Amino acid sequence: MKTGKKLMNLIKNLIKKINKKSLTNFAKSAVSKYKNCAINTILVLVSLVFCVAILEVGSKVLYSKIAPEKGRKTIDALVFNNQATGNFGDGAAISEIEILPYYLYRNKPLSKIEGVQQVNSEGYRNGNKEFGKKAKGTIRIITIGGSTTFGWLIKDYQQTWPSQLEEILNKKFSGKVEVINAGLPGGMSSESLLAFVMKDKYLEPDVVIFHNGGNDLAPLLYDDYYPDYRYHRAVVGGDKLRPGEKKIIAKSHFVKLLYAFWLKDSTPSSLRSDPEKQVELKQAIANVKKHSPIGFERNMTTLIQESKGVGADVVLFPFHLASDKIYEVVPEPMRYAQKLHPAMVMAIAKNKEVLKALAKKYNLPYHEMAADRIPLEDFFDHCHMKPEGDRMKAEFIAQYVAPIVEKRLKR
Repeated sequence: MKTGKKLMNLIKNLIKKINKKSLTNFAKSAVSKYKNCAINTILVLVSLVFCVAILEVGSKVLYSKIAPEKGRKTIDALVFNNQATGNFGDGAAISEIEILPYYLYRNKPLSKIEGVQQVNSEGYRNGNKEFGKKAKGTIRIITIGGSTTFGWLIKDYQQTWPSQLEEILNKKFSGKVEVINAGLPGGMSSESLLAFVMKDKYLEPDVVIFHNGGNDLAPLLYDDYYPDYRYHRAVVGGDKLRPGEKKIIAKSHFVKLLYAFWLKDSTPSSLRSDPEKQVELKQAIANVKKHSPIGFERNMTTLIQESKGVGADVVLFPFHLASDKIYEVVPEPMRYAQKLHPAMVMAIAKNKEVLKALAKKYNLPYHEMAADRIPLEDFFDHCHMKPEGDRMKAEFIAQYVAPIVEKRLKR
């Protein structure tokens, strides 16, 4: 008991010694410390946010200027699932592609050039026009081929030969014709076949125009030719990203810049090789002489059979290559095919013979333009035409397609 009383007295004495002013000062001191701590924390957070914002803005500006091109392409392929097939002088993509699991790739849906939509939601170069169930009384034409059908280097889809063909036919047939541009930059008959079987034929085509044979020349230039083009095609995906990396790279310009440098030596499998850089002319000529275009023949045979199977009329309209005089006309950057031009002429001739034989076998129209039909000044390079050249191409094929359309409208 005595011990308890002593303890109570001690506490009372301590309380008496602590006056009201002391308590007030203690409280003020505590509040001041917490207030300063909070202010410092907020300042640090604001500084961090400001630094991150500056870093992000700076990285966004610098990305196209200092990031390695190979690293940028790898990020485009692995993170954003698309690649550019080439660039205009100002750096804008000529066209973009989207990687797919079964028929390799397609034109990137809804892609634009100079703010104008060029490709619809299904990858066809028809602007914002979509193709659902075919309207009664409409004749639907599908044009199939590579970049010369797509209209590579032509900035306005309405100036490509498929669009101009539609314009010509609709003037004659009062707007009853639809022409779908299924051109695919870099696309060979293998991609044409897969896309047609899996998608194109379900659009109820009345006429299918095949403008193939150009890109299929490339495998013939190599020593290791296989009909399935196994060494000329590969799906992007040589490198893999860990879970979550895609989201981080897609959302942060700074992280994307860092990854561009990190992946600068990376090699995701490419859609196609660059034959003009990998084989010498002498060897290319020897290879073309040695090989038979079995792959092209197989693919085109199946395409014809599939087209006829859905009741479509088939028109064979072979790839058009300018003469070697083109290299005296076009600027230096557009002479990239000059080195292999003689071998290309030989390879294309072989592919044309395949088309002629198929035309005879299946009783199909085969219409080839004369070598000098398109003036050289209407070419961008050895095969891609300017709008004026594509207009001549449209007028040429229109004269043969018009009777088919007329006959179908009378049914």
